[in-house]
Amino acid sequence: MSLRQLIQRPMPVTAPLVLNPLMARMAEAAGFPAGYLGGGSTGYQKVALEANLNVTEMCQIAVDIGAVSSLPLILDGACGYGDPMHMHRTVGMSEAAGFQAIEIEDQLVPKRAHHHAGIEHMIPIELMAAKVREAVAARRSSDFLIVARTNAIRASSLEEGLRGARRRLRRRHEEQAGLESGGEGHAGRHRSREAPGDRAGDRRGRQAVTVTTTRG
Repeated sequence: MSLRQLIQRPMPVTAPLVLNPLMARMAEAAGFPAGYLGGGSTGYQKVALEANLNVTEMCQIAVDIGAVSSLPLILDGACGYGDPMHMHRTVGMSEAAGFQAIEIEDQLVPKRAHHHAGIEHMIPIELMAAKVREAVAARRSSDFLIVARTNAIRASSLEEGLRGARRRLRRRHEEQAGLESGGEGHAGRHRSREAPGDRAGDRRGRQAVTVTTTRG
């Protein structure tokens, strides 16, 4: 079952962290319906930090996992590895590698390492919306999900982060971009994503959907 089909179901989708083929097989054997390739944990594993990772490295991991597992994968795509124009290559490679969703966050590019110390470098809403638009335009299949994440929680508070994420979802240019999902990120805790039911190709109205993943 695809990730898009999974999030249409009434229950939340729990996608545990998977960093390699063995972890993916273990998650699959335990009955989890999807997996999340986290950037933070991948950086720690490589003793390099997420700020030094690139899309090629992450896609290679997905190819390795896909060789032994059919678990739908969500990519922690950091800041999308570039500006709006770079989303075309990022999304194209992610789809080709077998990911079924990419999560893009609203932080500065090149990505800073300061977030590990609780410091965020946020980008304007308009720039984030432009990234989402280009990501949607770049995908070849409408089943490939675009997840927009905000790290505003650390920059201010949980309440402000939630309000900011909802404002982003309501903005007209993000609706026009075909935004699949919005989310709030916070270190050391589970993250949840809320997606409008009014997705690309689905105009039956708004329906709340939650996808929960572990910290990347």
